[in-house]
Amino acid sequence: MNDRAAMRGRRSFRLLFGSVKLAKYAPQIAAYVDDPDVYGHVVGTLYKMRTPDYVDQIRPHANSPSAWIRKEAKRYLAKYDANPS
Repeated sequence: MNDRAAMRGRRSFRLLFGSVKLAKYAPQIAAYVDDPDVYGHVVGTLYKMRTPDYVDQIRPHANSPSAWIRKEAKRYLAKYDANPS
């Protein structure tokens, strides 16, 4: 999961963690919010985990060129961003 050489093959591991019960792993998942192979999945997983602590890391993805990543980021920000800009 930590080997960035595996590229997109790591997506499924992020998706498996999308549960409130696994929120204790959010810091490890959030560490990959800047990884272009998986960052859309990371944003969605953090939303599903209900972890509000990553607004600043996710905010840049609200302007992603990819529509589905923008949607995931905006959904997360709509729920957890106390100071929307």
